[in-house]
Amino acid sequence: MAADTFETSYEKFIELEREFVRMSEMRDVFGDTHGNLSWKIDDDHVLIKPSGISFDKITRRDICAINVRTGEDDVHTGRRPSVDLRHHLKIYQYCPEVRAICHSHSPYATAFAATRRTVPCILTEQADYFGGEINCVAHAIDPDDWSIDVWTKLLAIDRIRAVLLASHGALTFGIGDNPAAEAVDLAAALERVCHKTYLAMSLAAGEFKLHSLWDRQITEWHDRYVNRYGQRKDDDV
Repeated sequence: MAADTFETSYEKFIELEREFVRMSEMRDVFGDTHGNLSWKIDDDHVLIKPSGISFDKITRRDICAINVRTGEDDVHTGRRPSVDLRHHLKIYQYCPEVRAICHSHSPYATAFAATRRTVPCILTEQADYFGGEINCVAHAIDPDDWSIDVWTKLLAIDRIRAVLLASHGALTFGIGDNPAAEAVDLAAALERVCHKTYLAMSLAAGEFKLHSLWDRQITEWHDRYVNRYGQRKDDDV
């Protein structure tokens, strides 16, 4: 990474370090060294977690800055990047709207992944965050082995923003102005949604049918959350 690029990106290293600290505190979502986070900071570089280091031990000096063309660490940290680096680079290549990727192995989301189930949209909370059901796709160690079906579902992440990886875990995606924090927040939201959906399915236990929201309802709830919920910087005080 050129010196001038490194200087202009320094705050992003600090910001990503803060996100790793935050992830270390989300013990119901991220545990031990499992999971990772990356951020495409410009057209040429992706910042990503170093492999096998606990989230609370990572400093900005450990963060790998990968050149997307060479796959090499341009800041020469001496750290190995996450073993999922190739998957992240492949998604950034084919899904240009994605600016950050968070990978998690949280219990309830992973339970859905282990049973290869789609998470049905039976909660307005899920409609708020994700805008629909959350698909489970076949996973592979080599992203070049991902099927057309996988890519069909990944290419819909501009709206759904999450996908389960069969027998493995989950990915959530940041596309906004603060994409790394957004991807982490969505990982936490995904775990909450999967937990509540699991409880609902357990309570139903074949006695009655769970009802997914209609498409129109999902769109309305999602639009309300994205466009009207909370405060905006340009709101009158």
